[in-house]
Amino acid sequence: MQLEFSFFQKGANGSTPPLGECFFSAISVIISIIRHTWPVSILSMMTVPPEESCLSPVAMDPSRVSECHENPSALIIQSGTIHSMADDSFSLNAPAKINLWLKVLGKREDGFHELETRMVPVALCDRLRLWPDATLPAGKIGFSCDDPSVPADGTNLVIKAIRALEAETGVLPGMRVHLEKRIPHGAGLGGGSSDAAAALRLVRAAFRPELQDVVLGGAAAMVGSDVPFFLSGYAADASGRGEVVVPVPEFRDTSRVFLVKLPFGVSTPWAYRQWKQSSEVPGLPYAPQTTLWGRLVNDLERPVFEKYQVLGHLKARLLKCSGVKAALMSGSGSTVFALLEEGAPAGPLEEAIREEVGAEVDCIWTRLAPGLTPLGIPVQHLPLPPRDVAF
Repeated sequence: MQLEFSFFQKGANGSTPPLGECFFSAISVIISIIRHTWPVSILSMMTVPPEESCLSPVAMDPSRVSECHENPSALIIQSGTIHSMADDSFSLNAPAKINLWLKVLGKREDGFHELETRMVPVALCDRLRLWPDATLPAGKIGFSCDDPSVPADGTNLVIKAIRALEAETGVLPGMRVHLEKRIPHGAGLGGGSSDAAAALRLVRAAFRPELQDVVLGGAAAMVGSDVPFFLSGYAADASGRGEVVVPVPEFRDTSRVFLVKLPFGVSTPWAYRQWKQSSEVPGLPYAPQTTLWGRLVNDLERPVFEKYQVLGHLKARLLKCSGVKAALMSGSGSTVFALLEEGAPAGPLEEAIREEVGAEVDCIWTRLAPGLTPLGIPVQHLPLPPRDVAF
């Protein structure tokens, strides 16, 4: 869906687009079809890739990425509306995360819960692209997403992040933002928060390069507890309600990770509200796991497993599988992850999990990827990695 947001009043206009606009749209569609069907050798004579350097994501197999450059004239098509990607566009991959531990210490006076957690980025990414649009008035954002289930209104964290930054910068020029979505919703993987952090960095690159990191961090904390973490790009320890972030750049582990997402989400506010009064379900695994990464434990498993016992059984099954070093629910769920030995075969593990919880489960193969998008790197046209990492 293509929607636009503005502090300005939008006038009613039901008039038919001018003939020139219709002609341009038709030509754009033809070009899009040609780009997807003609050989690359022919296309290379028609377009010149931008002179951009390409960063190799940590733990990603370079052979899986076929091109370092992307055609800046690529088209975004949403609900029949076509927008040409301008030469001055910016893009950034937005990684998911897992929690190696999450300890809830109690409820604070402000209504949030005090917590301690270690979060680590993984190679599974969304990608956000932003470009100025002089045809839009100041303060207006044209937002689109390739996943129609993603909220496309002011509740989207990308929009919230840009508005939070405007509180510091004043009204920003008109812009368009396109989100390519790969991270599942309601999964405890931080996809929305990561997208918001990417939006802050892209806005700075496009309009306010003089902004200090502390300004971005302040805007991030206004949007959500996990957003400041995603600005760091590294593994990090978070405390407070999650906004106090201490990067752990020495954490460089790139172990294999198996993500299992069931076809439902879990409300994070609900999980925290239920934490204190919840009880453990007999027979389900909650005990801390002593590993090379520390003592893996998630205090939110107690309320979540009490309501969604299938997640507890999923974790128990993972812990019994050959090649699994540890298993834990990430965040408030509903994703349960397993850290794997390098030689563990993927097929039998996925087969066992589908047998346990059904064929509708979403299985994703990835790796820990600390340092994937650190704040210090320039915003560039990075390729969106494949969803599943080749082992």
